[in-house]
Amino acid sequence: MTTAHTVVSLLAIAFNGFSGVAALLHFKPIIPGMEKAGVPVSWLRFPIGTLKRRAPSAC
Repeated sequence: MTTAHTVVSLLAIAFNGFSGVAALLHFKPIIPGMEKAGVPVSWLRFPIGTLKRRAPSAC
């Protein structure tokens, strides 16, 4: 159980980190999904990208 928990936690941190960086850099493949969800492009840098990048180190 400990190994599985560690692997899942590390994967979650990695994916969340990538998502934050992608939002900060306005990674083109995520823009259509964000627009479809009604998220303004101006929100990609702050609060979404900034908060996603800060979340793993705050834990």
